Amino acid sequence: MLGGDGSRALNLAQHGRVDIADSDLTAQPAHQLTDHPLAALLYSLIVSPDNALTGLSSAQIQAIFQGQITNWAQLGGQNEAITVILPPPSSAIFAIFRAFVLHGAPLQVNAIVFRKDQPSQVAQLVSQTPGAISFVPLAMAMSAPVQMLAIDGAPASTQTLLDGTYAFWSIEHLYTLGVGTAQAQSYIQFATSSQEMNLLSRFGAAPLNTLDPAILQSHVPGPQF
Repeated sequence: MLGGDGSRALNLAQHGRVDIADSDLTAQPAHQLTDHPLAALLYSLIVSPDNALTGLSSAQIQAIFQGQITNWAQLGGQNEAITVILPPPSSAIFAIFRAFVLHGAPLQVNAIVFRKDQPSQVAQLVSQTPGAISFVPLAMAMSAPVQMLAIDGAPASTQTLLDGTYAFWSIEHLYTLGVGTAQAQSYIQFATSSQEMNLLSRFGAAPLNTLDPAILQSHVPGPQF
C-alpha cells in the first residue's frame, strides 16, 4: 500500500505497481480506480502552547489566513504577532482546509511553508514558535505539545463530527485497480472489520456508517485530484 496526496500513488495503483493507494482526497473518475471509503478523518487547527485562546470563528480564521489579522491582540489574545505555518499547497490537508474551513477562499498570507507533507514537523514547529498557527490531523494534534482550537465553538472530536457541528474532516479512501488483488481484498476486509472500526477514535477518525447521511453528503465528493 502506498499513501500519498498527489497522483503518484493512484498512478501506481492504476498500473498494478501497488495493491492499494491510500488518500484523504477523492480520486477523479479519470483514474478508473475502485473506491473503498474507509472512515471520516478529523483535522485540527493548532496554535503554540503559549496561546490563551481556545477557539476561533470561521470569519476570524479566514481573516488570519488572508493576512487581515496579524496579531493575536486583535482577537483578544496576547500582544504577539501571528506566525502562519503551512503544509505544502499540494498536500491533501491544505486542500481540505481550504474547502471546509475557508469555504474555497484562497490563502493570501506571508507564511512558513513546508516543502514536504510532514504533519509531525508542522506540529513540532508550532509548539516551538510563539504566536504560531497551523493545522494537522487530529491524531497528530493530540500527541503534540500544542493548543487545539475549536472552530465556530465546536472542538475537534468524533462527537462534534457526528453532531454535524465540526466541518474540518475528510473521507479516507483506499483505491484499488478493479476489485483489487487477493491481498488487497483481505486488507480492506480487515480494515473495515468491527474490531478495527472501534479503534478509529484513537486516531481521530470515525466509521462512515456512524455518520448521518446528510453530514456525510456535505463532504462528498470533497476536494478531488
